[in-house]
Amino acid sequence: FIHKKQREIHGRCTSIVKQIDKDLQVLRDARDFIVKLPDVRDVPTIVIAGYPNVGKSSLLSCLSRAKPHIAQYPFTTKSIHVGHMKQEKDFFTEQFQLIDTPGLLEQPIDERNDIERIAIIALSHLADIVLFLFDPSESCGYTMVEQQKLLTRLKKEFTEAKFIIVKNKSDLLSSNPNEISISCITNEGIEELRKLLFSYYPRE
Repeated sequence: FIHKKQREIHGRCTSIVKQIDKDLQVLRDARDFIVKLPDVRDVPTIVIAGYPNVGKSSLLSCLSRAKPHIAQYPFTTKSIHVGHMKQEKDFFTEQFQLIDTPGLLEQPIDERNDIERIAIIALSHLADIVLFLFDPSESCGYTMVEQQKLLTRLKKEFTEAKFIIVKNKSDLLSSNPNEISISCITNEGIEELRKLLFSYYPRE
């Protein structure tokens, strides 16, 4: 009798699971999506922005332990990547969250693709500091005129964030001593940039 009831219960449970299988699949998909989301924390945040291929992901790797995918073609970064940069100061740990965003083109927001809109969301909701990265060598495939127009547009759109302008790839083109210049290949200027960023750390 007990075995019979066990089989009946098992059969009933199996039937119920089959009936709600679509709903369970929605929950499984939601779980898998949430697991893949980056660990964005409520700490002072630097969003790295600029045209595709200017070296944003490489800079994230230089400043943090994050290892985003890096390749020499446009829109390699298809979502945000998060890293963290820390220093000890007066017995306290100061920490910046660094966010590498997909490359942006100089165009109105309604003309941006889904990948670009991810960058706009990060700039809108996360950025305390926008680190705008130029490629003065233009090896990224975009002219300095185009890059400057993008910077001008972003400054108009995101007026509450502090903008820090950095020129990358100084190993390809000699830098101006009056500008912040770095090379993610040789690490030239990286430590100086790190110190500059922490000079803007919010302190009570």
